[in-house]
Amino acid sequence: MEAIRGFYENYIRWSAASMTLSDVLEIAIFTYFIYHIPGCFFKEGETIYQGRNILKKYDIQGYRLIVKRFKRPNIINQIVYSFFRRSKARRSFDYSLEVQKRGFGVADPIAYIEIKHGGLLTDSYYISLYMERMEELREYMAVYRAEDRELRLAFARFTAQLHKAEILHVDYSPGNILVKKQAGSYVFALVDVNRMKFKSISVVDACKNLARLATSRKVLDEVACEYASQRGWDSLEIMRLMGEYSDRFFKNYAFRLGNKAWRRNGGSCFALPSFFYKAYDLLSCCKLLPETTRNVYHHKRIWVYDDYLRPFDFRKVFPESLQD
Repeated sequence: MEAIRGFYENYIRWSAASMTLSDVLEIAIFTYFIYHIPGCFFKEGETIYQGRNILKKYDIQGYRLIVKRFKRPNIINQIVYSFFRRSKARRSFDYSLEVQKRGFGVADPIAYIEIKHGGLLTDSYYISLYMERMEELREYMAVYRAEDRELRLAFARFTAQLHKAEILHVDYSPGNILVKKQAGSYVFALVDVNRMKFKSISVVDACKNLARLATSRKVLDEVACEYASQRGWDSLEIMRLMGEYSDRFFKNYAFRLGNKAWRRNGGSCFALPSFFYKAYDLLSCCKLLPETTRNVYHHKRIWVYDDYLRPFDFRKVFPESLQD
């Protein structure tokens, strides 16, 4: 894909992938839009996600575009992204081209914009084509449904091929994988690709990469089994490893969410639920303490779980969840 590169005043640097437009006028309109995104972003467009980053959808000359504005980096990252590492926007653009080059689906990259003040990166935007009629994989990974078995197996095969091509999506979560059924088969595509590695993928790499995909153990086991078959690996061992890494991920995830909820409600950062849960767990198992004392700490651990962690134990990885 041929790229057009240039510079814009106020230190805006952009790179736009050439598009097949009907005539020069359309190209001019398209280019004008890209140049003026920083000025119109908060005034125009349909917001489809607002959090750490902001995603907006635009209709330009019959094309649907997604513009992602990355959160302004802190001063340290401004220096890093200006002199030592590519920005998230540029990595999104470059990695999308690389994934396409290796034969896998990704939203077509259009442009990236970097805005610098005083030589330091302050804001960045990534523009891509909107992927029509595709949905997130999320709902298919949370609950086991027999009718979705073919989709899950197809996804496992897609992931195996992705890894064989030495593509490792670091944030390989259900929300970053899109799917649609086309001509009797399933088509998958990747989004949010600014965190990628291109390297040989080991057993441990693969199992860790798939750890955050499914809260349902049955779903993950099915994916793990098919994935292992495609890679020529031992299915039982892969199922065991993926399960262990997944339990570890979702336990730490519950701790993070529980701590966030605690701080959001005014709790001190010196009295986090994760700390007390781990401390009570350790003390409840300490053989040096009398049994009555251990039981007290055991009940305190259950209290911390019920009050602060239970809502976030999506995979049911804590022992207290077994008592439900």
